Amino acid sequence: MTTDNFPDKPCAAPLTSVAIKPNGRLRPCCWWTDDEEPRLANTSIKDYINKDLQFIYAYMKQGKWPKGCNKCNTSQKSRYDYYERLYPRARDEPRKLRTMDLRFGTLCNASCITCSSTNSNYFYKVKSQGLYLTPEHIPFKDQTRIDAYEAEQDWWKNPRNIKEITDNLDTVDHLYVTGGEPTINPMFHSILEHLHSQGRTSEVSIEVNTNGTNLNQSFKDLIQPFKKTVLFSIDGWGELNNAMRYPTKFSAVEKNLLAYSSIDSGLGDEVIVTPTVCVFNFFKLVPLLDWCMYNRIRVTEKLNVLNRPAWQSVAQLPPDLLQQGLASLEYSGYSHHANTISSRIQGESYVKDPLLSWEDTLQRTSQWFNSRGFDPAITGMYQ
Repeated sequence: MTTDNFPDKPCAAPLTSVAIKPNGRLRPCCWWTDDEEPRLANTSIKDYINKDLQFIYAYMKQGKWPKGCNKCNTSQKSRYDYYERLYPRARDEPRKLRTMDLRFGTLCNASCITCSSTNSNYFYKVKSQGLYLTPEHIPFKDQTRIDAYEAEQDWWKNPRNIKEITDNLDTVDHLYVTGGEPTINPMFHSILEHLHSQGRTSEVSIEVNTNGTNLNQSFKDLIQPFKKTVLFSIDGWGELNNAMRYPTKFSAVEKNLLAYSSIDSGLGDEVIVTPTVCVFNFFKLVPLLDWCMYNRIRVTEKLNVLNRPAWQSVAQLPPDLLQQGLASLEYSGYSHHANTISSRIQGESYVKDPLLSWEDTLQRTSQWFNSRGFDPAITGMYQ
């Protein structure tokens, strides 16, 4: 029996939001799960806001939550709260597009151990170099399937799509962008340039999820005047980060992270480090958190704790090692993060895979790190 934890008021997302998936498909928000809903096909953004989303809101007003909203059936904070915080008065205002959530496909300049070719096309370059990859890193073996998937991910290259987005930016006051790596994506640059030409840089807040490798002068000039929240996906300190986020360099990311203070808009910018906790960095989180504290850089309160693929999940740890890592965090003053990790891995999606042994995880980790010239001992896993 499914517990009903849906909110008691209709969500503001259908009144205010368009989210574009990495394959270019439109949806109300990034938590929407029903890609089979025929009324949410790839129509124009304008028709989508003015027509296609109205049936969703009408359902919500009747207390009938669509199938695609099932992730918000939770007793914890949901995406509903995000839109409630951004637009608490949206139900009393005329319907208009206020926020865009843009996922820029697979264009990326890194191949992170916790990622795959379904999110970064850099894995194909790594594969051609003969470096070790697991089947999860490149799940599609058939070149026809790879080509079809990549064609979907390249929606942002279509001039029609670029024009449609810029034509509908007039009322937008918030952008969330991720990739791939959004800072190297030409469409993101085109959007920023368009907002500059509109004279709207002080009216639009931008949330960027980045690997932190790109902060050239051109991008600095484009992003500087906007109120911005920059989410840095840094998963380890120093050499560990280099190995996990191959072939990025922590020294470059560190320089860029600290440099964001020099391009502050004065409108309340934030820089937040957002580690993805997994077996590779679990025993080395303390140095990363210490580094952030020393440099007065905020770390997200809600750590992202990886659950798939299972061999990378903290849930695979032997109980004694798990407790050792949690104790180290608590002893170092990071009990909040220890509690977050501990509580998250109790969830159903973090169940330990009985077909995987800890030795399997150690072997795969060793192959990844060794093939890239790094000592796997830097993870702290080999105890």
